[in-house]
Amino acid sequence: MNSKLVMEPMPRANILVLLLFAVGLLTGCGPKRVPPTAADPLQRYAAAKALFERASREFHIPSAQARGPERTKLEDLAAALYADVARNYADQPIWASQALRSLGHLHAARTNINEAIKVYAQVAEKFPQQDFEVLMAWKSAGDLLSDADRPAEAKLYYEKLLARFDKPDALPIVQSVVRGAKARLNGELLLSSRDRQ
Repeated sequence: MNSKLVMEPMPRANILVLLLFAVGLLTGCGPKRVPPTAADPLQRYAAAKALFERASREFHIPSAQARGPERTKLEDLAAALYADVARNYADQPIWASQALRSLGHLHAARTNINEAIKVYAQVAEKFPQQDFEVLMAWKSAGDLLSDADRPAEAKLYYEKLLARFDKPDALPIVQSVVRGAKARLNGELLLSSRDRQ
């Protein structure tokens, strides 16, 4: 007997089922692969970092060298990205707190003092565990107010800074900021712009 493989015609119903299964696999109706989601903390960390670094590298830093409308455009783009990081990545406090502080710096550079102070204050309100960012935001707020001849308001930020960070075992950078705040509180640097002339 000849042992040739004999193929019998496949019934149309089986062909239809096979085609539907193949189409389902090709269009994603098959078993679901679980793609990395936006809720994945590592991906959110990486996304927040990338967005912060883009704002800084592509817009904020170059804005310092630009003039006129080009500078305004770069600052606007940086501000929008920093605000996006702070708003949409609050679960990534390392990047969101830096973004808020950088946004405060942009407002300060534009001499929008009240908005800068508001944003600096949000760093401590929203991210109280980010010690370095809180320290530097309070220092920036105090210095900005002091330089704007608003010493009573500046004093509030310096006092908060000292109450929280004036510790004998603090890191050298923290001790340096604390010394600067004490100097300003003692009137060494708290001269009004009229007195400096």
